[in-house]
Amino acid sequence: MESKRLILSTRRHEDKDGDKLTPKGQLGSLYLGTNLIIPVGGISFYHSKAKRAKETAVYIAKGAKIKNPSTAYSKDLNSIAISKDYVNKAFMVDGKMDLGVGIDYMINNEIPEGEETLQNAGARIQTHNLKLIRTLPYQTSDEKRIESISHAPVVDGGLINILNLNGPKVESVSQIGGGFGVGENFEIIADYNSKSGTFRFDLQYRVGNEVQKLENIKLI
Repeated sequence: MESKRLILSTRRHEDKDGDKLTPKGQLGSLYLGTNLIIPVGGISFYHSKAKRAKETAVYIAKGAKIKNPSTAYSKDLNSIAISKDYVNKAFMVDGKMDLGVGIDYMINNEIPEGEETLQNAGARIQTHNLKLIRTLPYQTSDEKRIESISHAPVVDGGLINILNLNGPKVESVSQIGGGFGVGENFEIIADYNSKSGTFRFDLQYRVGNEVQKLENIKLI
């Protein structure tokens, strides 16, 4: 095989109540699975330590009719490490959490000592995906897909970090269509040419109803 492809989907978990998926979240995950195109190399799943993330992976696999899916925990996908006081300060508007407001606050304000930054949370996503990309030369199939289930704003941080490497700095979450909703994702398409020993990376994400694509991007 001269060319190999790895599709890396980084996805926010589906709708939850506490740390469990709601019936709506279960159905949403099943629907996501039914709409996935399964490559010849199949789909593997990674998730954070949260039950809602693992359940999202399991229900996506059910929707895709994958028997005995490969699922594994990755600490790089864990939720952002910020205190309840910081959540109340940055994310709460009139007693309700507003993800977009909170991410904008994190982008434009100095983060207090002891709170994880959006950049660091996004860097964990990059570390996770780069570990997987390093396996691509040894992949035994032409194409494989990996679904990594994480949390907002970690997924947002991952996409923002990539965009900052490849263009003008992201100054507002509105530039990526707002904070990631439940079940939403971005994708890195990694291609490896075994003849030349070179990699190519493309990025795909959605802003509103429009799919945004960036070709031949940098990841580090």
